[in-house]
Amino acid sequence: MAHRSSPVPEIRFRKTSFPKSEDVEAPEANGVKAEDANSSAYRYRESLRPQTAEDYQPRLAPPTSRGPLNAHAKSRTPTSTPRGSTSQVQLEHLLPQIDVDLDTYGVEELRDGFFDAAFYRPLRRHRSSLMRRASKTLPKSFEQNHPLSLRRFIPQQLREAEAFFRQMKTRAGIKLLKSFLGVFASYIICLVPASRDWLGRYNYVLVISAILNHPGRAIGSQIDGTFLTTIGTIAGLGWGSFALYVSTSIQIAQNGYGGVLATFLIIFTAGIGLAIHDSLQTIVEGLQFPRQERSSLKSSLAFQLVNLSVVVRDFTLDFNYSRFQSDRVPLLRNLIQGVIRPIAAIEPDTQLFDDLPIDDDAVSAVSIVRRRLSEPTRLLLAAMVKCVQSTDVAILRMAGLEPEFRALDEAPALKDILPALIKAKQHFDAADALLANDEDVSAAYGDTVVVKLFLFAHPVRQTADKIEALVDHVIKMQQDNKGWRIQAPSYPCKKAIMRTNAQVRHDRGGLTAASYFRAKNQLNSTMADLQSRPFVPTVRNQREGQGTLHMSDHGEHDTGEKIANQTFRYKLWEVLHRLQGFESRFAFKVTLVTILSSTPAWLSQSRAWWIANESWWTVATVWLMMHPRVGGTMQDLVVRCFCVVIGAIWSGLAYRAGNGNPYIMGVFAAIFLIPMLYRFTQSPHPRSGLIGCITFTVVSLDTYTSKGLPSTTGIAWTRGMAFVVGTISAVVVNWILWPFVARHELRKSLSAMMLHSAILYRGVIAKYIYHAQDEEPGSMDREKSELLEGRLREGFVRMRQLLELTRHETRLRAPFNPLPYSALISACESFFEHLVQVRESTLYFQPAMYAASLEMVESLTTVRRDAVAVILMNLHILAYALRADQPVPKFLPNAAAARKKLLDRMEVVEAENAARAMAEAVASGQSEGKRRRWADVYHYAYSTALTDIVEELQQLQRYTKEVCGEVDWG
Repeated sequence: MAHRSSPVPEIRFRKTSFPKSEDVEAPEANGVKAEDANSSAYRYRESLRPQTAEDYQPRLAPPTSRGPLNAHAKSRTPTSTPRGSTSQVQLEHLLPQIDVDLDTYGVEELRDGFFDAAFYRPLRRHRSSLMRRASKTLPKSFEQNHPLSLRRFIPQQLREAEAFFRQMKTRAGIKLLKSFLGVFASYIICLVPASRDWLGRYNYVLVISAILNHPGRAIGSQIDGTFLTTIGTIAGLGWGSFALYVSTSIQIAQNGYGGVLATFLIIFTAGIGLAIHDSLQTIVEGLQFPRQERSSLKSSLAFQLVNLSVVVRDFTLDFNYSRFQSDRVPLLRNLIQGVIRPIAAIEPDTQLFDDLPIDDDAVSAVSIVRRRLSEPTRLLLAAMVKCVQSTDVAILRMAGLEPEFRALDEAPALKDILPALIKAKQHFDAADALLANDEDVSAAYGDTVVVKLFLFAHPVRQTADKIEALVDHVIKMQQDNKGWRIQAPSYPCKKAIMRTNAQVRHDRGGLTAASYFRAKNQLNSTMADLQSRPFVPTVRNQREGQGTLHMSDHGEHDTGEKIANQTFRYKLWEVLHRLQGFESRFAFKVTLVTILSSTPAWLSQSRAWWIANESWWTVATVWLMMHPRVGGTMQDLVVRCFCVVIGAIWSGLAYRAGNGNPYIMGVFAAIFLIPMLYRFTQSPHPRSGLIGCITFTVVSLDTYTSKGLPSTTGIAWTRGMAFVVGTISAVVVNWILWPFVARHELRKSLSAMMLHSAILYRGVIAKYIYHAQDEEPGSMDREKSELLEGRLREGFVRMRQLLELTRHETRLRAPFNPLPYSALISACESFFEHLVQVRESTLYFQPAMYAASLEMVESLTTVRRDAVAVILMNLHILAYALRADQPVPKFLPNAAAARKKLLDRMEVVEAENAARAMAEAVASGQSEGKRRRWADVYHYAYSTALTDIVEELQQLQRYTKEVCGEVDWG
């Protein structure tokens, strides 16, 4: 049988060494002058000429000693920008000691565009130092005692009791009063004999409905909840009546009464002002410079970015009675987020406000910058803080929060404070203009300290523009304010039907997990749209005699997806795949527990005591306690059962205290319902308060309606036992069937975030750095990038919240170690922030300017490809190791070596390009001035961020190996 060999990429070699004038004498040959022999054009032509054996002979030079990777780097003349030297210094501690001679004698393996990874000895992991560094990234909640320990549990209950009495004097007390009055009024109706008799035996359903639809919500969410609850009640009554009719219609159906009902069951189950205040207060804290870098403040800024979006969405989702205009609030959110973003990017530990002695030229330039910019920057920061504080006061006044903030009258008006900010900006711009024309400063753009000073001052100046726009918008809101008015919902209808308001999310419980999964789904959907088509490399166009790679002209890559979407099998797969979602799993669990717990009602030998003792409350409790995502912790189970027991005992005492006196029972109800309603409507543990309220309502009113017969104790313990069994069943089933394990979800979310970071890295490199000549990123591209970055920031916030949930889980094998997970989140977030810095730097510095000629592009293509591909390969390896929970390979492609190779090549190209640019500037008579200053500054930021990405990648490698382990090679 004939075998057809698989295609193997053809391997070609070329000379790529760039000799310097002091190493090689360039003779005049073939019309090429000696002074031109070192130009890139001459080297490029030399690289394309046919090679002979002499070209590959080793150099007759003394052998170099083997040592570290950077031992073979040649000394070069420093360029005018600090990029090369600084990035090389940054890479020193990232490079391992490699015992190999890296001198290729001018030979480079091209491999037709394929990436060939380089593997070196892995860096050593010092676990103690890694854990010390990881401990600094933990959220603040980890500084407290473990939530499952008695040292924290008992004081926490005392603190919650203290908070309960303290909040009675605030708006939370008014909200609780509204909830209590609605529930207590319905309870009193059931105590009145006339209304009790009219409502019938199960009159407590009126109170339960009032508890579930408590009036402690905003008017919009209350209307929405009332409407949907009414529809659900009508649908449930209609379907249940139809099921009863079918089950008793004929003799065969009556014989299978329980089975028919089970079949039908299976079919059927299926304060903006305060938020803005918190964000503005965080901005004020972020504007305090200089200060030490604090991870907690960066986390707070990221949380405010996410929280503002959630609060504004809730505001536009419902009817509101407010002074805020619905059409102005989204723009207000965007402006506040626009202020937060540059603050989060500023390096807080600046030297701008320090005073150093003048020793040499470099320090002299530093002193000039400090002398001229320190005071204008200080005044600008002070004016910005005052504007933010006055904006905060204006927002609080429009929100009607004057009684809670007594110092509002002392703050100046926005119209009076805005001129001070404009004047401070003008003062800063005047000083900045003097620096742009200062020859001493222009000559020191290669100094790292000078560049860092400008990198601090420029974002501060940009933040001032953002704050001015925010103040202008708030002033317009004040001028257009028409007082308290009812605001109709303005959220898009298609999105609104898939959303719930804040109070509903709180009452449902599992808020952290639900927010995490929603953010995860949105991010996955966004990233799926960014997946590019596969790249099919083609061979070089040798006929044209050029060395450039030509992209395949196949147009849109045909993956067969469009054809598959039209087939019946694909549509069937979509349906079956959808049935694997959490909704179907939740429906199956609820149906299973409901059928099993209600089995005694379908058996003749147990139906009597089931009905007499109202044991069907077990089924109803399962419906109330089951959650689509989370099942609850051991602490939640204990607290819920405790509330059930207390509610049953208290209801029995209420009846026995006055022998069924309705006035005494009303007093007992008020004493018990107030703290339980607070726990249900406002505490972080709503389900325990909900089950406590329902237990007391059912047991007390059932005892009152039956006049304590057959016995108060019997009614209390039988009903209470039904609630306990239902509570335990709901939690235990969620633990067994498709359980929610926070630590497993955290590991999977880290894997997904690494893949998302790889997609973002690839997109930034392709769109903002190595883009085609006529495909520069525009405003739409920047808006899409900011939207994607916002989704990713929310992902990091949700991951940290998920990390906090791991403390509430019991683990039999060993205590869960959150340190490597927290460090992975921090490293991945730093990787992302450096990518954002790269993207923003390209707005002022165009990397394409260093590829002004074809030979420059050709000389950089291979090293650029390797530097990008090695990072993508590392991210995918680490992500899939986390996803599968498998050990990480011991040897991984070395990104630092690839980065250094690119820097070495860039240094030669930049030196030649700088000389060419200088000659063109002199010939045209144009002054570089401010344009060159910002190009140099952001060139430094751009290159430093790319080098920092390599460092964060090594941190990801270390901590992923701590989580998943490392492959043992024996």
